[in-house]
Amino acid sequence: ETALAAARADQPLPDGSFLLVANFSAVLGEDGNPITGPDGHFLPGDPVSFTAAAREPGWGDAIPALLRNENWHFNSFMADGTPNAGSQANCLACHVPRADTSYLFTHAELTETAKQEN
Repeated sequence: ETALAAARADQPLPDGSFLLVANFSAVLGEDGNPITGPDGHFLPGDPVSFTAAAREPGWGDAIPALLRNENWHFNSFMADGTPNAGSQANCLACHVPRADTSYLFTHAELTETAKQEN
């Protein structure tokens, strides 16, 4: 709710925000190619992995300035919930340049979707 409220107001996502993205394999046709639905998107198959982003007060304090994304922590997990080893530093490094969009690559899409659901 914290992230959605900020997104609806087109504001940076504050502490207390939590995002979870589920990544799925594509359903394959008999020819081995992905099947698309009426919207042109691949039909989702089995879950492959999950990506999580969350921020709470003070979470960035122990992270070196070079990698700090305010108070965000990021990680990815296999479909069974096992964390991907070492992905936190990689995630932080990749998201650092996105400071202008709450350190997120999908802030615009999140804002657009949140406003439509309001």
